[in-house]
Amino acid sequence: HGELGLTYPLMRGVAPLLVALSARFTLGETLSPLAWAGVLGISAGVLVLGLSRHALAVPKAVAFALANAVIIAIYTVIDGLGVRASGNALQYVATLFMFDGWPFALLMFARRGHALGHYARQRWPIATLGACASLGSYGIALWAMTRAPVATVAALRETSVLFAVLLGAWLLHERFTPRRVIGTGIIVA
Repeated sequence: HGELGLTYPLMRGVAPLLVALSARFTLGETLSPLAWAGVLGISAGVLVLGLSRHALAVPKAVAFALANAVIIAIYTVIDGLGVRASGNALQYVATLFMFDGWPFALLMFARRGHALGHYARQRWPIATLGACASLGSYGIALWAMTRAPVATVAALRETSVLFAVLLGAWLLHERFTPRRVIGTGIIVA
């Protein structure tokens, strides 16, 4: 319903703010002024990347992105609590992937059947690499949540938006506008 360069930064920029605003009640964390500055700075930079005067022209895309921001904030808080309770980030992530992966795989096989099996046999090396990268990056983020406030880790994770914006410009031919250059600078700062 909207450009990747609008929706992804919007959902990813709002989510850490929601985590930070709820951290005292959901996680028992109080952020320092410096941590608040970091969360606000990264979120502001991410939002600058995506928001433009044209955002109001696609209210459905904005609504979906904001709804997804709420979902991201909820699962981030749940994951922060879960990984701390488990005591082992890698084990926690592997368990999540196991429980999340099978229902999705079964759904896809039910919908696509033989075609999906053929596709999976052809793509298993790249799929395995992607799964390992996903497991590793998510494991690192959750491990960090055992060592630092969840809100600050959530904000740092959202620097991935820089890659999305660059990929949007490169692969989808979306413009890398001066506003996006400014947003990039704010995030890096």
